[in-house]
Amino acid sequence: MEYILNNNYRNIRILLVEDDIQTLEKLHKMLNKVYANVVVAENGSEALVKFKDYYSKDKYFDLIISDLNMPKINGIELLEHIRIIDEFIPFIFLTAHLELDTLLKVVKLDINDYLTKPISITELIASINKTTKKKYKEEFLKKESDIIFIKDNFYWNLKTKNLHFNDSIITLTKKEVELLNELFINLNNTVSSEIIIYKLWEDCLDFETAVINLKNLISRIRKKIPELNIKNIYGLGYQIRIENERI
Repeated sequence: MEYILNNNYRNIRILLVEDDIQTLEKLHKMLNKVYANVVVAENGSEALVKFKDYYSKDKYFDLIISDLNMPKINGIELLEHIRIIDEFIPFIFLTAHLELDTLLKVVKLDINDYLTKPISITELIASINKTTKKKYKEEFLKKESDIIFIKDNFYWNLKTKNLHFNDSIITLTKKEVELLNELFINLNNTVSSEIIIYKLWEDCLDFETAVINLKNLISRIRKKIPELNIKNIYGLGYQIRIENERI
């Protein structure tokens, strides 16, 4: 398949909070190689000020990564303050050790992950991507009326008329988009060849030629996207059928 790369993950806004300056500089330098927007704070108090400043300007952070044990405002207190403002922002804790009672506290505050020091940058990036992926998926689910899931991470967006697969958009021609949109609008129902031809080749005067064009179009889509099951209902037309669909 041909894909347009999805830059959602690279462009996320991260607030990185760490009171150890050497660790902060090291993580900031490494994360900047992967993500375009990383804002740093040296303690919980500074982090809260920056978070509120963003919020007051109608900006937002996509993720907060914070040390747990810090002066002025520790990680738990920071999270408690932020949860009053934003109930759902993803949060990852960094800690040298995590006591059971502390773990119970942060779980109640709905954290997404925690990593123990010394921090592995590979593990941190994997955690960031996993957390971000979950966030975007939840956002899509909130707009389910526009999304037709074929299976996890493979869906058609009725609003944008894009086919998404593994966090990328599959490149489609204009006719491919028109055909797939017609089939997805009528999901699990058969759309007659006559209706498809009329909508895709309205000005075509030769019906037999149009039928050949339609068959060739479907053949190209099947080769390009074998995971997409376009069924030929003999003598009637075509359909995309999804069992236990989420629409």
